[in-house]
Formats: sequence, C-alpha cells, structure tokens
Amino acid sequence: MLRLYQGTILGLGCFAIPWIIKYPFDFIIFSSLCLLRNKHGVEQLIATYVDKSIVTNWASTAICVFLLSQVLRYVKGLQAASTSTDGFPAKPMIFRCTTSHTRVSPKKHSFNYSYLLVGVPVGWKGTVGGMLSADDEGKKSSWFSMKPSGAWHVVNGDDYLGRGHSVDGLKGKLRNYLQSQVYIFKRLTSL
Repeated sequence: MLRLYQGTILGLGCFAIPWIIKYPFDFIIFSSLCLLRNKHGVEQLIATYVDKSIVTNWASTAICVFLLSQVLRYVKGLQAASTSTDGFPAKPMIFRCTTSHTRVSPKKHSFNYSYLLVGVPVGWKGTVGGMLSADDEGKKSSWFSMKPSGAWHVVNGDDYLGRGHSVDGLKGKLRNYLQSQVYIFKRLTSL
C-alpha cells in the first residue's frame, strides 16, 4: 500500500511538490483514499511503531480541547457587544411564530409548525448580541480562531429584492426596488 502511495507521488516526479502546494486539500483526499484502500497495511504499520494507548490519549485530548475552545468561542460570541441602535425607532427582533393549515376536502387534513421570523429595521447595520446581524461587513474567523465567528443569523441586503450589490445595503436595495416599481406603475398608467 505504501509502495503504491509513494510510487504514485514519486511517479509524478518534479510535478509532485508544486501539485501538493497548489492543491493541499486534493492531496489530503488522495492520501486518505490511498490509506483507506489498504487499511490492513496501515494497521500493521501503526501497530509496529506506535502504541495504541498513546494515540488514543492524544486524540481524545485533542478532540476535547477543540470542543472546549468551540464552546468558549460560542459563549464569547454571545457576549459580544451589540451595535448601537440609537437613532432608530425600532430594534432588530426575533419573533416566535406558528403557521397552521386545515383542509376539509377532498380529505380532512391539518398541520401546524413553529418557526422564527426576523424583523430588522430598514437602514440598520450591525450585530445584536451575537444572535442577529444585518449588512455587517465583519470578517468570518476560522474554526481554530478564538474570535467569535459572527451572528447566528445574518441578513445580507444582497440576498433580497433582486440581484446585485448596493452600498447602502438593504435600505438601498429597497429604495431601488420601490423606485423601479413606481416607474413601472407610471409607465403603465400613462398608456
């Protein structure tokens, strides 16, 4: 198995190193599949040179440290300072809602389900307590960073009211949309 793996990489010759540098994720997948193909050979190699209890202890410790860091990062994100809402008559909110449906014919049928509805004042930009953000240009952090990764729910103005980007975010997109509708309405009524 290792001969196949080494032979494949060595067979690439001088192209192997630039390929590994340019496509590290592909190399990891390729290596994983080569190791997976011959599990028995890998198990024998590991059993010969490595004590299983040491590997198990190190792996469990690494997993615990990673999970603990993610929990601390999550708590730190919830404690993040919110953007000021001064000057706005309303604050961003999350509403708990329920939708119900009943049909009588041709067969009686009904259902209901709960969901959350997000209300964001038009023109507001920022974050609220690590839970909700609107048109926030903050960078996302990596999984291994202790910086909070951002809000749970992000309202991005580019995703609403047509394609494209507006510098003013959701407020600019809404203004452009309403102006286009007024133009269409005036054009239709003038015919």
